[in-house]
Amino acid sequence: MKFDSTPLYEKIKSYLRDYIMQAAETGTEVRIDSERQMAEEMQVSRSSVNRAISELVVEGYLVKRRGKGVFILPKEKLEQKLGSVQKIALILPDISDYYYGVLAHEIERVAYDNGYDLMLCIIGTDHGKERGYLVELENKGVSGIISAPYVNSAVNADIYRQLFQAGIPVVLVNRINENMSDLPHIVYDQGEGSYIGVRHYLKQGRRNILYVGDFKNSYLCQLRKQGCVKALEEEGDPSLLEVYVADGTDFPERLLQTMADGSIDGIVCYNDIIAMTVCNVLAQAGRRVPEDVGIIGYDNSYIVSLLPVPLSSVDFPHQQMAKAAWQLLESLLRHEEAELAQQMPTRLMLRESSATI
Repeated sequence: MKFDSTPLYEKIKSYLRDYIMQAAETGTEVRIDSERQMAEEMQVSRSSVNRAISELVVEGYLVKRRGKGVFILPKEKLEQKLGSVQKIALILPDISDYYYGVLAHEIERVAYDNGYDLMLCIIGTDHGKERGYLVELENKGVSGIISAPYVNSAVNADIYRQLFQAGIPVVLVNRINENMSDLPHIVYDQGEGSYIGVRHYLKQGRRNILYVGDFKNSYLCQLRKQGCVKALEEEGDPSLLEVYVADGTDFPERLLQTMADGSIDGIVCYNDIIAMTVCNVLAQAGRRVPEDVGIIGYDNSYIVSLLPVPLSSVDFPHQQMAKAAWQLLESLLRHEEAELAQQMPTRLMLRESSATI
């Protein structure tokens, strides 16, 4: 005697596939019954129906529209979707940036391993370009989006929400504007690294801290500055000197003028590139690192080993972020329970540039 060992949810999938292909012939979108109704009609568990539908959504047979239900596409659109490799869009500011270059590589690797094509969209600091891509991606029928969004304002939060509510999974990574916090996201506490850095200085007895940023009005730059302020406030001295590279071409002069009285003994830089520039300016002025002043960067990039004095730097775990982003996206694709707001830890990689004197 032979026993049918096919899992129940697979039998439900097979039945639904036949129904889907018939319903698609109508030429219009067809809303399927609720999971509860199906379970009652088939006299099976709702969990089996849920798994069958979730897998059919991932495979492209069904489309789930958030708040509206699950639909069967018209025949032409269904055949087009089933006949193509599923695509994931990755939206980044700039892959020439060390951090985003590594992140892109990691996400591309994970996408490839899972059988997805990756569409790379580079937006720079242009929120208009970001919006254009999002509109285009909606029309191209991508399966999901992973994005490091424009954050100086939440100008495009509405279209991200529109896509998410239309059933296209969206995962925001690395950083978000506070007005995007309702969307699925995996971010770093951008002020945590600078907070840890200043605490490190304070334990050494360094008390006069300078923050060197890029653009004064940059949302991300100000988050990192706030980490410095928080650490100093906890010591009862919230005063923090600051200077910004983008304020003019005379940055070296402004930096040295800020440090003219010799009191600055610890510097936190917005990123490793700026830290390298600061090191060069100080060397030309005869200031010693770390004897006269400590320096800490951000990103833990290849630059840390290029400097005469190895650079202490805040590290963001790229592989961990890529893996977590993909796992969240996959959970959304499968309509599984998931933590939609996640925060990744950062760490300070200590090297000679901030060593104790």
